[in-house]
Amino acid sequence: MTLSSSTCKANCDGGFTSNGNQNKVCVRCDPSCNLCVDNGNIGDRSRCITCASGYNFRYTPLQQCLKSCTNGFYQSSPSVCSLCSATCQTCDRSSSNCTSCNINSAQYRYLYDNQCIESCPAQFTNIGAECKKCDAKCSTCKNSTSQCLSCDSSSKLKFYFGFDCLEKCPEGTNQDNQRLKCFGCLKGCKLCDSINQTKCLQCEAPLLEYKGSCVVTCPKGTSKSFFGATCTTSFFINLPNIPYPHLCACGVMLLLTLISYMKDKRTLIITNIIVLWGPIQLISYIS
Repeated sequence: MTLSSSTCKANCDGGFTSNGNQNKVCVRCDPSCNLCVDNGNIGDRSRCITCASGYNFRYTPLQQCLKSCTNGFYQSSPSVCSLCSATCQTCDRSSSNCTSCNINSAQYRYLYDNQCIESCPAQFTNIGAECKKCDAKCSTCKNSTSQCLSCDSSSKLKFYFGFDCLEKCPEGTNQDNQRLKCFGCLKGCKLCDSINQTKCLQCEAPLLEYKGSCVVTCPKGTSKSFFGATCTTSFFINLPNIPYPHLCACGVMLLLTLISYMKDKRTLIITNIIVLWGPIQLISYIS
């Protein structure tokens, strides 16, 4: 006897199952099932006899009804889903034809030729858990197909410099014909990055450093830094674009001092002007 809607019955009504409940209480089938089994086992509510509307695919081994063949399943035949191989996160057309891999797996985390493998083969690099072939000029690459780590010695572009492969070393660098590498910084650069030599950290005077390059004049919207070696964006305003900037700053400070004096007659106006003249001199020096 089972209990359904506070009534004792010989069997649960359609759409209900005891689901292995020892107290013989009927519970509603899983929303994916129109009718579910009642074999006295826990989990019977998810084992469908017929599927609910919108659940048009079946996974036969577990008697499950699915909306689509996703999350580790693929459509093996009309209205039937089958399980992907354990190495695949998702697959298509067959259990071993992987379309993505489990990135948390220690062995099968990178997708290569529709297979999940432990590491990418030579001349390939991992981009978004997928092995991508390096550009033709690269012998090996990393993070990007065009970011070379070494060059093909048989290629015309065989000299390595700054994650790139070149036909000859750029001006300002030294060419090593044995190791097929370019050493030193580009012309005009006094100090460059030790890993990426195309990125300049300090330029030779009178050139100015701007975003890793050496320029003759600062681009629009920037100006020389305090020491005049780099181009930077002004903190508040671009002083060179203001007519008579020092006179304007002086006028503002004098106005502030006058307002202070009007509020409190004891204010020492001359002393305040002397004190406030320091920032004026600093602005004059910077610009």
